[in-house]
Amino acid sequence: WSLWCSLVRAVNAVEPGAAADGLALPGSLSVREVLSALLAEGREAATIRSEDGAVLGQITLAGIRARSAGTTLS
Repeated sequence: WSLWCSLVRAVNAVEPGAAADGLALPGSLSVREVLSALLAEGREAATIRSEDGAVLGQITLAGIRARSAGTTLS
């Protein structure tokens, strides 16, 4: 869970397909805040990047909803 929270804090881009659009989020976030930000931007996923721009992973609306419900997606 702490790794996931660290990745959430590192969100700095949202990618619909190949285009990257900025998603401005504060440093310490709850799952609800990330979900709200993605919904506000009309996006389904956020690419997680390190400070040097390396891709660390991706957060999806489906994954956030599953985690919030206490389940995980395989």
